[in-house]
Amino acid sequence: MIVLGFSLLAAACAGSESPAPASPAQPAPAAAAASADGANPGDGPAYGTCEATFARQRDCQDVFLPALVDLRVRLDVPPGIAEADATEGRDALLAVAEEEFASDSTDESIAATCDQMRASAPAALLAQAEQDSDRCLQADACEPFVECILPVIETGLTAPR
Repeated sequence: MIVLGFSLLAAACAGSESPAPASPAQPAPAAAAASADGANPGDGPAYGTCEATFARQRDCQDVFLPALVDLRVRLDVPPGIAEADATEGRDALLAVAEEEFASDSTDESIAATCDQMRASAPAALLAQAEQDSDRCLQADACEPFVECILPVIETGLTAPR
C-alpha cells in the first residue's frame, strides 16, 4: 500500500467511526473535539486522537496525499516507491494513492487501523504520536495541519518494527 495501512503508525493511537468530514480548506472542529474527550468511553482519550487525526487527513486529502507521496518517495517506504516515482512518475503514484485512500480512509478502515496500531505499537511511540497529533489537530487549516503531521508520520514510517 502506498497510502495508509499500518505504516501510518505515528498518526496516533486508536479509532472508531470518524466525524463528518469538514471541507478541505477548513479545520475539523468535530475531530479536534473527539480528541479532547475520547471517542469511546473506557478506551481513554487516545482513542479519539487517532480517529481525529485520520479524519483530518481525509478532510485535507487534497493537501495531504501529495505530501504523503512525497514523503514516502523521499524515504523509499515502501521499498521501491522511489524507483516507481522515477519510472512511472509522481502523477501515477498519486493516482494510486488516491485510489487506495478512497478505501483506506473510510470510518471502518480508520477504526481497524487505529485498533491495529493500539494493539501492536510500542506504548512510548503511541504516547508521543498522540501528543504530537493533538498539537497538529489544533491547526486552523489543512496546510499547517499537513506540515505538522508529516514529521509524526515520518517517525512512524522509520521506527524500528
